[in-house]
Amino acid sequence: MCSDTTERHKNRPTGNYVLTGLMGTGKTTIGKRVAAILKRDFIDTDEYLEQSFGAASTILNQPDGDHQFQLLEEKIAKILARKTDHVIATGGRFFLNQNNIDALVKSSRIICLTADSRELVSRLLNNSSDTFRPRFTKAGNKLRLMETLARQSASYYQQFDQFDTTGKPVEEVAVKVAALFEKSH
Repeated sequence: MCSDTTERHKNRPTGNYVLTGLMGTGKTTIGKRVAAILKRDFIDTDEYLEQSFGAASTILNQPDGDHQFQLLEEKIAKILARKTDHVIATGGRFFLNQNNIDALVKSSRIICLTADSRELVSRLLNNSSDTFRPRFTKAGNKLRLMETLARQSASYYQQFDQFDTTGKPVEEVAVKVAALFEKSH
């Protein structure tokens, strides 16, 4: 699970700024705004994976697809760790792999976006994007799924400073997160 270097991951100056958190917390939407505010290039790890290796749905639906997807994410983490001056939004499960955390924390300041589980469900149900979210789509009890995912990811996400997006407008969150990133320098 978590490395014993948890405290070193917080408030670390960086070349890259990374947003992580559960699906629906606003990583991509807020990440794009933060990149614009800070005049940095933006990378979404899900989009990067699909552009570089093919559709997530195709990869995940293959035998051993989950493992293959995880290996591709590890490869992406190593590639992104060599970049500088980017704002990076990770896929919802990207940082549920300590190898990815260890790769990116060396070159990145990471903030975990959070939100109330009920609000996450509402956001995801009202989202017009075509993001591939098979677990959410198939879940009979979407609230229970999000609560379970929050528990499963807590030990990973707690390694980073948290920013709660519950009930906050995107622009307000983006401005505050950009300020937090810049303050770390």
